[in-house]
Amino acid sequence: MTTGSVNENLEVVIAVDVEDATGTAQILEAVMDTGFTGDLVLPRSTIGRLGLRFVGRRSVILASGERSAANAFAALVHWRGRQRNAIVLDSSSESLLGMSLLEGSRVTMNVLVGGSVLIEEA
Repeated sequence: MTTGSVNENLEVVIAVDVEDATGTAQILEAVMDTGFTGDLVLPRSTIGRLGLRFVGRRSVILASGERSAANAFAALVHWRGRQRNAIVLDSSSESLLGMSLLEGSRVTMNVLVGGSVLIEEA
């Protein structure tokens, strides 16, 4: 089970444990983005601090419909009580949690500022 909350912008914010290059789990906050089909997007500065391994470039389609390319990095994520491999795309500033990481989950949320969010196995 994973928990989160709804912020003042009515965004669902979830804490995600991502292992750094030394194997130490770092707690990061990411906004749930149901329009993002990947695992995670993290700021370049965070990826650098974690020391994630570069695995290539990925083609992405932005919300505007524009095609772009993003650097991709391998990460080990602690998610719903298990470790799993994830692909992290870089961003200039955003931290997003995507639908691939949420696959197989039931998400229950109280959509109001400070509302609770519960993510559990479906």
